[in-house]
Amino acid sequence: MRWGRTCKVANVSREHWDMLRGIPLASLRHAVVVAEVLNFHHAANVLGTTQSCVSSRIKRLEDTLGILLFERRHRGVRLTEARRHYVAEVSHGIAQLDHAVRTAGAVIEGTEGHRAIGLHSPIAAGFLTDLRRRYRASYPMIEQSVLEGRSSETIALVREGRLDVAFVVGAVNAPDCHSRLLWCEPMVVALPADHLLA
Repeated sequence: MRWGRTCKVANVSREHWDMLRGIPLASLRHAVVVAEVLNFHHAANVLGTTQSCVSSRIKRLEDTLGILLFERRHRGVRLTEARRHYVAEVSHGIAQLDHAVRTAGAVIEGTEGHRAIGLHSPIAAGFLTDLRRRYRASYPMIEQSVLEGRSSETIALVREGRLDVAFVVGAVNAPDCHSRLLWCEPMVVALPADHLLA
């Protein structure tokens, strides 16, 4: 009995999905613009197309959905409250899709997202603090999280994919990782002038 109910829900969802797959995004955009200007001719001007193209797209959309979105009038179109709500939801959905596309593009381009950084504790300040500050200024939409630890630990986390990059001291023995010498610092010892080792 439970299996039958599950199958029925799955079949309804598939039918609904098949119907939605048949609706071009352009038709939804056309419907949103017509709802904003309430005129097919003006919508065509906004969309940079012909009135007949807008009209035919809206007609196919209405046929697919099985509802009349717009009441055609002599000087334009009218939306009922229920249809206005539907178009508002479609408009919100298109805005979400646009945002998703822009965000995915920004992540691919490396201008948004998150960077997990491993630092060997003794070198966390100085050069790296300045480097991270400059990176943040250049890419303000990228969040940085820092994990301090020994070089072997942070390299292991890079190899596991849990860190994007690790700044370590000394040679890196990890053939499956790229490494590059970034800077050198002289090591000095400070002693009292009268100390035996001075």
